[in-house]
Amino acid sequence: MTERLRLLTATLLVALLAAGFWYSTSWVRGDHRKAGGGEIEAATAAVAAWGSFAATGDIGVVSAWFAVDGPQYAQLQSEVGSILPGGV
Repeated sequence: MTERLRLLTATLLVALLAAGFWYSTSWVRGDHRKAGGGEIEAATAAVAAWGSFAATGDIGVVSAWFAVDGPQYAQLQSEVGSILPGGV
């Protein structure tokens, strides 16, 4: 086998492996929103809760997304008093 033929064979093998991996990750097939078991939906719900908290000051809407005994939740609790509901 010549050097040129070995290089061509290796290149084709790498290209086929890459194409197979790309297809198997389902991004090509268009069902990428289903991949991963709900992370996109969970992130969307968390961002919506964060926005609701920022608009209303109701800390209860974000309590499901934070450890209530953690430092981030404590920081949010300290900010509740400075939030004007509806931005008024």
